[in-house]
Amino acid sequence: MCIRDSHMGLLLAELEKLRQEWRREVVHPMLGPASLHVPLLSGGRQLFIYAGGCEARLECRTVPGQTRDRVQTRLKEILDDLGRRIENFQGRVEAILWQDGYEIDPGRPLVRKVLAAASAVRGEEARVIGHPWWEDSALLGAAGIETVILGPRGEGLHTEEEWVEVDSVIQLAEILHRSTVDWCGID
Repeated sequence: MCIRDSHMGLLLAELEKLRQEWRREVVHPMLGPASLHVPLLSGGRQLFIYAGGCEARLECRTVPGQTRDRVQTRLKEILDDLGRRIENFQGRVEAILWQDGYEIDPGRPLVRKVLAAASAVRGEEARVIGHPWWEDSALLGAAGIETVILGPRGEGLHTEEEWVEVDSVIQLAEILHRSTVDWCGID
């Protein structure tokens, strides 16, 4: 989004209202609410000189059912409304990257086979969980390829000290082996 002068504060206030609206009204039963935040703002060249523009980069973590068109339309409505209320307000929306959300029915055979293998290997009942970030599973799902996301236990996702438990990597290998053998019908 590109905004002129000091109008960015007004836009940020409207984006906060949208974020709160999504928290209340755009909620997935497993993933929770859609989210929106503004991680990057830039504008101006010098102190004491009015900025010719200001840019906000938004991250919208959408949930299955939200579409690019609906999100962009809603953001454009906010800009249009501000443009009607505020003299010389100008702004535009440009999608830099969009990825659809993904979900798989927990009752699908692939999910059941992976859960059975995970339960057997770990010695406890495995369960289906969800997370709000995007993964390649959405690309595979859009191509009609069912996908289950599975990984080792660890901490520090996307930080300098990301790590996994070695034993869980070994368990993961066994879960993948058992799931594959079962899926392919190999004795």
